[in-house]
Parts: sequence; C-alpha cells; structure tokens
Amino acid sequence: MDADRAILLDDDLRTRFATWSLVERHNTPRYVAELRAGLAWWASRLAGVDLRELSLVRHVLPELDQVARGRRPRAVALKIFCSWLHRERHELEHNPLGALKVPQSRPEQWRRRKVVARQVLDATLDELEPMWRDAITVLCGTGWHVTELARFAGAGEISPRPRWARRDVAGVLETVHKGGELHRTAVSARVLAAARRTRVRGELGIGGLRKALRRAQARAGVDRWGAGRLRHTVASWAVHAGEDLGDVAAFLGHRDARTTRRFYVELYTPRKVATLR
Repeated sequence: MDADRAILLDDDLRTRFATWSLVERHNTPRYVAELRAGLAWWASRLAGVDLRELSLVRHVLPELDQVARGRRPRAVALKIFCSWLHRERHELEHNPLGALKVPQSRPEQWRRRKVVARQVLDATLDELEPMWRDAITVLCGTGWHVTELARFAGAGEISPRPRWARRDVAGVLETVHKGGELHRTAVSARVLAAARRTRVRGELGIGGLRKALRRAQARAGVDRWGAGRLRHTVASWAVHAGEDLGDVAAFLGHRDARTTRRFYVELYTPRKVATLR
C-alpha cells in the first residue's frame, strides 16, 4: 500500500469489500446489497475524507445525528467496513468505529414465532436429500449461523472428544464465527457423522440449501421455514430443557447472555428463586 495515497470510500473499495463479504464470509446477496447501500450513503458524506483520519466524533456521529430513520443499517455498514480495512486488509492501524454503539434492532420473535416446531422439522428432514439433511442436522446440533456452516463445509476442522466433555459429546467442530473468531462446538455422535459427510463434500451453497428446503417442505405439506430459524430453535430448546442461559450463550458464541435472551430464546422464563412453596 502506498503510504502517501489517501484511502477513500470509493466505488472500487466498496466493490472489493462486497466481494469479500459475499465470497469469503458467505453472507447472503440480500445482506451484502444492504451493506453496499449503506456504504453508498456514506460515500457521499465522506467524499475526500482519508479513512486513516476518520473520526467517530468529527465525521461519523454528526452525520448519524441527522438521520431520522435508518440509522442502524448505516452504522452497521460503516463499522463492518472499517473492521474489514483494519483486520483483513491491514490498511488501518485500528478500527476508528470500534467504540460506536450500534442501535439494537427490535427482536423479530416479538412479532412472529421463530422456533421451528419439532414435528415440522422432522417432516421436512424426511423429505430432504441426504446432503441437505446432513446440513440441517449440523445446524440443529450446533446452533450455527448458516454462513458458519458454509465456512465449515469449505474449510472447517473436526477435533476429537475432549477428556472433560460430558457423555453425549462425540467430537468438536471448528468454524469461523461471523465476527472472524475461531468457534468450537461440541456435538453428539449423530451430528458429528453428518458434519464429517458435509466436510467431505466440501463447498455448500446457501442458495441450494434454501431451494432444497422449499422442495422438501412442499413434499411434506408443511409451512415454509428458513434454515436461519434453527439458531433460534436450538437456543430455545436448550433453555427450555433447563440449560443455563450463560452456557447456551457460550455455545452459540455470544459474548453476552443478554443477546441470547433478547434475540434467540422464545418465551424465556427466568429460573425460579426461593418463594412461597
């Protein structure tokens, strides 16, 4: 990189970021399009600003303060973009938006149910082709994002069962979390077998999984549901079965159990404390 050349939020850099997000991070085309739209908005407001000198206080917050609607997606797009410049391309010494607090979205499960009913899930699995049945089995046993499954299929690792593991653990699957960190998940024998077959097959197309689910759901005669809902399903299953919320959060790769409770566990009920017997 030429140290004297300014780093600008131009179309070329935005395109390279979108390609990385789509190809390397396996994000959906729709999500990547939302990121690009957010960055296009920022490009008009940060025209001529060298991103090495980007200031949260001087450049970013004044623009966000003028936004009546759509503040969150714009903040997310720029924060992820700066993180990419810092962590992936090493063109920034630090992420200038690391301290930016992104407004929380309203949990979707407040508006509609996200958990897939067990009978609906089983009926769909019965109609899926083997490779897609394996993919759904891994998601049900890990609570991963679909993009994390795709990264595992392409370059994941499988480790032996740790000595400290509980009896139902047969092995450990490794993938890259959406934040870029290595994420390890202990799984049962059934999930481990499905994961091995998935890993041997290699690349897994998210679009192909979506189409396979729709075909299977039509044959099974059940309502449509997307693979992304399985993360909510796994979290709810675990908490409702009596697992500690903090343990569920760690299993899913959340830094804060409040994220798990707010966004992923349906009909959460806190543990009972000592009261009237």
